[in-house]
Amino acid sequence: MSPRRSCRKGSRFRIRAASSSITARVPTGRLVLGGRGRMALPNGPADWAHLERALLRLYPALSDIAIEKRWFGRVAMTPDHLPHIHEPEKGLLAVVGCQGRGIGLMTALGERIASYLSSGDTRQLPFPISPIRPIPFHAFRQVGVAATIAWYRMLDAFER
Repeated sequence: MSPRRSCRKGSRFRIRAASSSITARVPTGRLVLGGRGRMALPNGPADWAHLERALLRLYPALSDIAIEKRWFGRVAMTPDHLPHIHEPEKGLLAVVGCQGRGIGLMTALGERIASYLSSGDTRQLPFPISPIRPIPFHAFRQVGVAATIAWYRMLDAFER
C-alpha cells in the first residue's frame, strides 16, 4: 500500500520518530521511523530534524501530520559484532551488544532468559555466558562512531 493511500491529509494517523534503525507500521496503525543521530542526548528540535527530513522524503503525504512521540537510545556494539550475555552475580543477567538490533533481539531473548533464570539451565540460553571484558580503544569511540555516521550519510546522499 502506498503512503499516499494509507495516510490521508488530516487523518488521525500518528507518527513516532525514534533514534534506532527501523521503519515499520505497527498494529496500532502508527508508523515507527528511526535512524542514527548525535551521540549526545537530544535536547531540541534540531536533533530530530534529520529524521523528519527522511520521513518526508519517504512519505511526502505525511507533511501535515504531527509527530506524537520521539525517543532516544544508545547502540551497544561489541568487537566481535555478537550479543553477549554476562552474569556479574548469580541471578543478575546483562545482555549487551545487539549492534542496533536490540528491539527485536531483546524481545526474542526474553523468554529464553526467563527460562534460564527460573531453571538455572544454561542450555536455555542461545549463546554462552561470558565474562565482562574492557573494549580496546573504547576511549576513542566518539571519534570512530562520528566518522562512521558521517561516512554512511555521505553514501546515502550519493544514492539520491
